[in-house]
Amino acid sequence: MTMAAKDELESKLETGLLMEHKHHYRTTVYSFEVPGNDALGTWRRLRQSAPGLGYWPVIFGEPKKAQRVCEIFGTEHAEDPKETLRLADGTDVQEYFQRRAEEFSGEGAHGEWPAKSEGMMDFTIPRKILEPDKFHERVVVGLVPANHSWEVPVMLSFGGWNDCPEAKDQVAVLRYWNEIYGAELVGLSGDVMEMEAARTPSTKEEALKLAHEQYWFCYDIVEQGVGTIENLAGGLGESRIWYFWWD
Repeated sequence: MTMAAKDELESKLETGLLMEHKHHYRTTVYSFEVPGNDALGTWRRLRQSAPGLGYWPVIFGEPKKAQRVCEIFGTEHAEDPKETLRLADGTDVQEYFQRRAEEFSGEGAHGEWPAKSEGMMDFTIPRKILEPDKFHERVVVGLVPANHSWEVPVMLSFGGWNDCPEAKDQVAVLRYWNEIYGAELVGLSGDVMEMEAARTPSTKEEALKLAHEQYWFCYDIVEQGVGTIENLAGGLGESRIWYFWWD
C-alpha cells in the first residue's frame, strides 16, 4: 500500500495514525491504539467496513501482547498464506474432529448437566487479567488483510505450538462454525482467541455437539477451565462469546 493509500485508509476508517507491520510474504498488517473500554465498540464499527475493505479487524490486546503477535508473521518462520489456505480447502472438518477425538477422548471430562449454566459474560482481551472488571488503559486493534475472519490465523501465522491447532486446521474449523453459527473472530492475543457467534445452540443435544467440537479444538477450556464438557455446553447455550486458550 502506498503512503497515499495508507492515508486514505486512515481517513476512511477514522483510526488515526496506522502502524505498519510487514508480513514476510509481502502483505501488511496495520494497527492502532484505542482506550481499552473502546476496543469492542471500535471492532464493531470496523467490522461493518470489512467486507468491502479487505481488512478484518482484530483486537490484539495490550501493546506488549500485540507486539508478540506481529513478530511472528514478519519472520522467515511465517507461513505462506496462499499455500496454507489451499491446504485448508482440502481439510475435512469432520475428519479433523475425529483425529482430535482419538487423541483427546474427553474421558474424565464429563459430568452432570449443570443446574445453572454460566456462559462467558464479556470479552477478556481488552481487560486486565487480575482485575477483569477493569480495562487496559490502551489496547491495540489490528487490521488484517483478510476478507473473512476465518482467514486471520493464516495471515498471522497463528498456531502449531503446544496443542494449538495448525493454522490450516483453524481455517477449516472457523469457517465451518461460521457457516453454522455465524461465528466470527474478534480477538487474538498471545495464546487466547475470542469469537462471537450470531446464534447459540437451540437444543441440549446441539450444545453438547458444539461443546465436544470446542473441546477437541481446545481442550484447555475444559480441563483447565469450566471442568466438564457439560458445563461448557450449558454455557454455550447462554452466551454468544466463545473463548479459547492454549496453555
